[in-house]
Amino acid sequence: MRHTQVLQAGGRWNVTAIGEYIHYEKGAGEIELEVDGEMHQLAVRDTFIMPEGYQGFKVLNLDNSAGEFSFLTGRGQLKVAASGQLTEVSGIASTVDVNLMNAVTVSSLPAVEVSTMPAVEVSTMPAVEVSQMPEVVQKDIFNILTTSITVDPNAALLIPSRSGRKRIFIQAYTASLNTTQCRLSDANKTVPTGLIMACGGGLISELEQFHNASLKFWNTSDSEQIEVIVQEEF
Repeated sequence: MRHTQVLQAGGRWNVTAIGEYIHYEKGAGEIELEVDGEMHQLAVRDTFIMPEGYQGFKVLNLDNSAGEFSFLTGRGQLKVAASGQLTEVSGIASTVDVNLMNAVTVSSLPAVEVSTMPAVEVSTMPAVEVSQMPEVVQKDIFNILTTSITVDPNAALLIPSRSGRKRIFIQAYTASLNTTQCRLSDANKTVPTGLIMACGGGLISELEQFHNASLKFWNTSDSEQIEVIVQEEF
């Protein structure tokens, strides 16, 4: 930051500033600089550096004539050329005066002539011959038989035995809001008995068996038809 003041011969000036250096930029002659109670004599273009920093300083004009005194203060490193002109300031949080550079006239750049790029010739890629894929043999494929039957109220559905059957999956469903407790029994039963399959009222019953014997599905409802889906795997 720059501080400027006119001082008479023997005049004093209390400068309010915070920084690490004080550069005596311009003045009538030698000055006495007081920083933290210590006295220092500076000539024009001298620089006082206090790395630990300072808060304010006092200036006494030791010259016999009056003049305008100017000081630069700030933090960081200040470099001054032999002539006393400021050449580089690093790390200084202060206003820096910059002379405007003369405008530079730039003539138009000549056009760059680019010859036409030659076409890139790409030869046709040879056809890729793929030999016949080997036959894929899949083992242990199940034959699945699915049957859907509607069972009337108070009726029974006979699911016959089948040779080679490994698994049987039975599903019972009705759209009625009433719940019916159907039964799944051996084929030789004559009355509803055995496993309960509840359906209706949002319920769907599923049962899974692993045998090839015959079964009997009982619809115990007095009014609802039951949709039975039988899936058999061989």
